[in-house]
Amino acid sequence: MSILFDPTAYENIKVVFEGIVYDFDLNGDIAIIERNDFINLADMSRIYNLTFNNKNDRQKLVTMKIELQANFQQLVAEWYPMNVDPGANITVHFFINTKLDEVLERRISKFLKKQYEKQYEFEQITNVYQDQRITYHFILKKHEDITESNIDDLHEIVTETINFGGQILTML
Repeated sequence: MSILFDPTAYENIKVVFEGIVYDFDLNGDIAIIERNDFINLADMSRIYNLTFNNKNDRQKLVTMKIELQANFQQLVAEWYPMNVDPGANITVHFFINTKLDEVLERRISKFLKKQYEKQYEFEQITNVYQDQRITYHFILKKHEDITESNIDDLHEIVTETINFGGQILTML
């Protein structure tokens, strides 16, 4: 007797997302520098993210991360009636790892807001460390969840993230 595993919508989305990003890595467009797959047993949620740099960014000035997040309701919506669709939230992160003057910081912020204005919520965090290092973190959370019905959007999200990261790199 064999037992079949029926992956959740989240697992299917994760596999497609991972394949897209790794294809860009294999083509030499980016270098993946971190991969995380978290399961929170306290609230039964999942987080999966991939962090990468543009291959031409030898100083690692711009780091990008794309993150899938699914809460308990999104994970079990396939098996039990819930008020949410099975799927995941998606968040795009841009980290600038060099000091920016005020004009350039506003320019990058304005650029990202313009690119993502209608479909994403925008947040910016500036971190100043004891050794006087400064990093800028731009967070873009997609309003619409990724589900199996719009899974094709993942390719566009990854492509845009890589392209916009490259454009930010040229601004520096």
